[in-house]
Amino acid sequence: MAKKTEDVGPTVRYLGRYFKRPPIAASRLRHYQGGDVHFVYKDHRDNCYKTLVLSQIEMIERLVSHIPAEKNFRSIRYYGFLSNRKRGEALPLVYDLQDQEEPIEPKPLNYAQMMHIDPYKCILCGGRMCFVKMEMGLKGHELVALRKATIREKRRLRYSL
Repeated sequence: MAKKTEDVGPTVRYLGRYFKRPPIAASRLRHYQGGDVHFVYKDHRDNCYKTLVLSQIEMIERLVSHIPAEKNFRSIRYYGFLSNRKRGEALPLVYDLQDQEEPIEPKPLNYAQMMHIDPYKCILCGGRMCFVKMEMGLKGHELVALRKATIREKRRLRYSL
C-alpha cells in the first residue's frame, strides 16, 4: 500500500498519466543494438535521469507485465460515493452539495423511434402485423419476396376449398 498523503493532486496526475499513456514513452527509448534496448528513466531517489540497458526479452517481459491478464479486467475501479453499492443513494447528495442538477439519462430509442418507421406495419396492405418469427441472413428484398409468396400460398389455399 502507498503512503497516505494530504495532497491528492500528484496521485491523480500520476493515475491520469498512467491510464492515458503506455508504460514507456517512445521518446525515452534511446537506442537498440544487437538485442539490447537502451532507455532513459528518472530515478526518484536522487532525482537524476539514468540509462538502463535491457535485453529484448527482459524489455518485453516488463512491458507485458502491464497488460491485464483477465479478459474483462477493469483498470479503474470506483470507491466511495461512486462505488456500485453507494452510488444510487450518495450521488444525489453529492449533486445537492455541489448545487448541480442530476443529469437525466435519455431513454434508449426503440427501432420505430430510431428508424422513424413502424416495423409492425405491413408494407403490402398497411395493416398491423404481429411478430411470429425472424429470418436471419435474408436481405430486405428477399424477405419481401418470401412474404409475398407466403401470402399468395395462403390465398391459394383459402380459395381452393
